[in-house]
Amino acid sequence: MWFGWILFGFGGLLCVLNFYLSFLRGFVFMARGGRREDYRHISGFPGIASTSLAIAWFVWLRRLDSGPLDLAAAFLFLIDTGGLHWFAWVMLVEWLRGARDKSSGPGAG
Repeated sequence: MWFGWILFGFGGLLCVLNFYLSFLRGFVFMARGGRREDYRHISGFPGIASTSLAIAWFVWLRRLDSGPLDLAAAFLFLIDTGGLHWFAWVMLVEWLRGARDKSSGPGAG
């Protein structure tokens, strides 16, 4: 069970890091006086965080019947921008945006 806690902590840390790199790092860079032209996006750890978190929860920690642990796992899973669920969401949004642009573009209707 101790391996489950280590894996859960590792996955949770990477989930928070992915969220920071995706949403907060740019604001911190600009707040420190950086220019938008100088900002470089850095990718996190796609797939690793959510996978390790899910394995830890499903294999070891699910047996504990802990409500707060379940909520923490769900929260960390949702904020992991490197996870498969975020990839699917972005692909869906882009597909819908492309379908909308095609239907309202020149020659439509």
